[in-house]
Amino acid sequence: MRSQNAERRTQKLTRARAFTLVELMVAIALVLVLMVGVSKVFKITTDTVSANQGISDNTRNARAAQAVLARDIGANASADAPCMLLFSHPQAAFRNRTDQAADRDGDPLTVDIDGDNLEGEAAVPGEVISHATYNARNHRLDILSFFARDRFARQTGGQMPTGATPFVADMSTSEAWIWYGHLRLYDGQGDPAVDGSYPLPGDTAASNTNNRFATDWILGREQILLREPNGGVILDRSGTNSQVYIQQGATLSQSPLHYNSNTNISGTGSAFLRASRYDVAGTSISSYRQRLDDYIAAQVANDPWWQDIFLTNTMRFQSNPFITKPITPATLSQQFPIFLRGCTSFMVEYAGDFLIQNNDPADANYGAITGVYAPSAGSVGDGDGQIDYYVEGTGIGRRRVIRWYGLPRSVNGDGTIKVNQLGTGTPGNRVRDVVPLRDVWRLAPGENASSGAPFEKFTWNGSITPAVKDFLGLPGDYATAGGLAAADRYICAWKSSDRKPKMIRITLTLDDPAGRTADGQTYEYVFELP
Repeated sequence: MRSQNAERRTQKLTRARAFTLVELMVAIALVLVLMVGVSKVFKITTDTVSANQGISDNTRNARAAQAVLARDIGANASADAPCMLLFSHPQAAFRNRTDQAADRDGDPLTVDIDGDNLEGEAAVPGEVISHATYNARNHRLDILSFFARDRFARQTGGQMPTGATPFVADMSTSEAWIWYGHLRLYDGQGDPAVDGSYPLPGDTAASNTNNRFATDWILGREQILLREPNGGVILDRSGTNSQVYIQQGATLSQSPLHYNSNTNISGTGSAFLRASRYDVAGTSISSYRQRLDDYIAAQVANDPWWQDIFLTNTMRFQSNPFITKPITPATLSQQFPIFLRGCTSFMVEYAGDFLIQNNDPADANYGAITGVYAPSAGSVGDGDGQIDYYVEGTGIGRRRVIRWYGLPRSVNGDGTIKVNQLGTGTPGNRVRDVVPLRDVWRLAPGENASSGAPFEKFTWNGSITPAVKDFLGLPGDYATAGGLAAADRYICAWKSSDRKPKMIRITLTLDDPAGRTADGQTYEYVFELP
């Protein structure tokens, strides 16, 4: 009897310590809520750390790029260079695959601002992105090239086309031709020795798996060392014959810097200059200047001599962003042009002394354009000794601001680029936006709509014309539907006798191909030319 009572008390105590079904359900629900909360905290923390790492990587790369750009531009041999070249154009593209998947109509230049699930409504401001407005959907793929004097080390190797060594030749020169621009990237589909396997940035072809979206793009820097052959031979530091170099061809007048320039040894396979295989050219700055001057002088007016020196959208250096095994001098050489990965935009603008202005701050027409520099054969006329500027402010608060020239770009935030605000009677001509030099040049007394600097070349709607597409009929606005078009290009081809810029402004945007950042970071650099 006593044992039965003890057993009942034990069972009663056991039942008292157990959880009911409701309690278990509540406990499980609380645990789930806690787990979801902890998971979200971890995700937010991870995303924040990842984004910060992406921004840090971009900042570090931008600082490194600044140092290289400063060195290169500071070594610019502008005084006696054969030429200096600038090519600017807009390029529409989705930021990445996720951006494309979220789009409704497949057009990167249309967006849905008002949330009605319709993109590109003309009546809704901002739903149609102008070609002159640069953002995450519309980019700039400019090209800048020039000659420089400094100490430049060779970046490629292989004494023979099929040579296994050295990977990087022990050689340097004191002169080089330097090219900046976005690269053609190997698509991983075809033969790496075939040009068609290297699509352009933004190409929407099905085979373009590495260069379609803006975050895939790679800004390239190619330096071509210049040295005259001695008896057909170029020696390295140790006196070894370098064997292969890009030669001055008899049929290509712009060689050895012609897009189709080849090597001095036949049967070298993919050895065109554009293939990034060899970075030594058999010439010098003085020799190439004479060669190019002679060619230009012999050509008819408005001959596009500049085009074949890598100055069109299609003429870009080729690169394979992935190292292909077996690693050889040939496969490794295609890595060297890679300068900045994830560079979604590269904009180049210039400033200089091209206009003559009223430089009297006390005058009511302070800054007004009174003339232009007078270019003549073999020399440049005098300007006014001042970098071109516009005047900002009124009264005693007026101040000079450097005027920048280039492909039209709105920089004051109003989304318009109205050239008709440049009237000659306006004190200082206060338009702050970037426009071609010609747009301001024509305001000088005695100039007209067809006037412009001799180095300005225009490709409007895909055609090279000595005349220009006149956006300047009043009222004019580059940022409207009748303004800048997708096929429009702004080209500056400075010959040896042309007046060169005094300053170069480079604005580039770096985005994270891994998607760690919500958007790209933009960096701006200003450099003075020697």
